[in-house]
Amino acid sequence: MRDDQWAAAPFNLDADAIAWVRSAMARLSTDDKIRQLFTLNSMGLDPETLAAQQRFRPGGITRRHSADMVAERALLEALRLDPQHTGARHDLGVVRFNSGSYGEAAAGFASTLKDDPGLGVARQNLEGVVLRWIQRTHLGMWAVWFLVRILVSAQVQVAAAVVWVLGVALLVWWTRRTVSTLAGDLRVVLWRVLRSSWLASLWFGCVVVAAIGTTVAALVPVLAVAVGGLVVAGLALLVGCLASWVRLGSSRTRP
Repeated sequence: MRDDQWAAAPFNLDADAIAWVRSAMARLSTDDKIRQLFTLNSMGLDPETLAAQQRFRPGGITRRHSADMVAERALLEALRLDPQHTGARHDLGVVRFNSGSYGEAAAGFASTLKDDPGLGVARQNLEGVVLRWIQRTHLGMWAVWFLVRILVSAQVQVAAAVVWVLGVALLVWWTRRTVSTLAGDLRVVLWRVLRSSWLASLWFGCVVVAAIGTTVAALVPVLAVAVGGLVVAGLALLVGCLASWVRLGSSRTRP
């Protein structure tokens, strides 16, 4: 701050007082300045909230410096002291996302949004989890479609049906590890976020259409019908690719 700002309200310092402030600040080490910052941030808080903040703020800082293991311990302790601490819940979701635990990350972001619907960063991060889930499901659908297409072309219908069954089993396993881990009220928040983006909804819809077309191709023994199902599924997957490129591109350019 400039000397005229120190001399104005609310400080109203004279020249000697300003000189003392300048000299005191010059003597502070980096650690001292950090302690002062935490002290100022904690002023006026009740003891319970202060205890949680003492864990949350270092956890948030270490999380932003990619020290995720240290951050996780601090954030979990903050939540133990204050289970309703939305900041700690959100930051713990980021730590879980970075470690690949997308179900736990989605739960953290969705519960944060449930309590604070206006928190834009939580909505964006939950969108990131949803897009990651759709992306992986889309890639898996391409693999199943490709294998079924080869087997149908070779007129090995039984093998195509077996591949389809394996694909369904893999989808069930994936769903149980992701969406099914969320409580019912949190799933509502997740689907609301999905519907808020028409590109994400289009992408998801294309994956669903591709799954239906591949199912027809794998289970219907009539070659013309199977080929038709494969064509529809292939077109849906291509449209889904376009939607994903546009949607993921807009996420990367978002400020």
